Amino acid sequence: MAAEGAITDDGPARADSGRARALLTRLQRLTLQLGQALSVEDVLEVMVTTVGEELAADFVSVWLLEGPDPRTLRRVRDVGVPSDVMADWDAVADDERWPLAWALHHHELVEWSDREERRTRFPAVPEDSIRHEAHLVAPLAVQGRDLGGIVFGFAEPRTFDPEQREFMRAVAGQCAQALHRAHLHERLTTERERAEFRAGVGQVLVRSLDEQQLIKQLAEMAGPSLADACVIATVGEEGQLHPVASAHRDPTKRALLDQLVALQEPVRNPYLLKAIEAGEAVVLPTVHPHTLDDVTLSAEHRELLDRFGATSAIAAPLRAHDETHGVLVVVNTSEDRQLTDEDVSLVDSVASQAALAISNARAHGHVRELSEQLEGALDSRVVIEQAKGVLAERYGEDPETAFDRLRHAARSSHESIHVTAEAVLAGRVRP
Repeated sequence: MAAEGAITDDGPARADSGRARALLTRLQRLTLQLGQALSVEDVLEVMVTTVGEELAADFVSVWLLEGPDPRTLRRVRDVGVPSDVMADWDAVADDERWPLAWALHHHELVEWSDREERRTRFPAVPEDSIRHEAHLVAPLAVQGRDLGGIVFGFAEPRTFDPEQREFMRAVAGQCAQALHRAHLHERLTTERERAEFRAGVGQVLVRSLDEQQLIKQLAEMAGPSLADACVIATVGEEGQLHPVASAHRDPTKRALLDQLVALQEPVRNPYLLKAIEAGEAVVLPTVHPHTLDDVTLSAEHRELLDRFGATSAIAAPLRAHDETHGVLVVVNTSEDRQLTDEDVSLVDSVASQAALAISNARAHGHVRELSEQLEGALDSRVVIEQAKGVLAERYGEDPETAFDRLRHAARSSHESIHVTAEAVLAGRVRP
């Protein structure tokens, strides 16, 4: 211990302590902003702006493991990246020849101070894809689950000292935690919305016994809730598929959807017909150009399809009691909405509910039609009996002879017995 009044050279220690406090303050500030971001989009925005500014990076790019291939890193947000550089770089393979994949596999930072060092460490990276000198690549992982990575680029060569590396590890950890929380929040929100949607659909389908009305209401609900657009087609008496209702969440595309539906009369879409024939949902995770080739009917139709811009779709048969009534089709027209197994399950569930409701509505319609026929037959019988009585009294005949007279008059006038009987009662006919 130094004696009281002794002169000590503690300048470097104070400088290190001050720098550590500054880094801690910056980390706390970033943690606060990330904690206030509830959605994934909000978290990504903080990552590419605030985090990048704190590190004085010239560009920031965030890549996540998502999409159809769970081991493909996809670029989801960036700032400061030249558009011509990243135009062909929307995804990279899970291959350690790429810095992102290496960082994620080893759960370690990847850094290089200039292009020459990068060429030595990662020669597989195309030369024209890297415009900046120094880079820092941090993996994003939480609770043993890999999420992706974040890349920082610097225009000038530079090195990173141990404190800066430790700061970056802490920042990456906070970013991963924020992304994880945001994903959980969005999933819980989605599950709640789906539960509310199921309940709403159930109420609509139970309340209505009018087939056309319930189909129209279902399309209006399913359009914005299940995807971007919805089309419902039913099987006619001749066995062909006819579109009967459609809806789109975007009013500007509603008219375009109506035009497409009008050209599909009757429906000849092979994917919809396949769903009907197979009795199970047909899922198109991605609508490719060759997919459009399969459904195109004419040059006009193809032009409308291109403008509509479908990105994914599900066609689920409306099947109940071993009978297929039609097909429920939901379509996404935004790259931001990707199909999940939960989406397919929900569409299947709604299609099953709708099929039962259609069966009930049709059964109710048949009963009502039969009842009306029986009532009509009963009314007709009453009129005929009254006319027989009038004729029997008028001509002093028995009921059978009076009925023969009424039947002969009907044949002579080419009218039904019921119409002739009404004419007799009204005094217009005297057979």
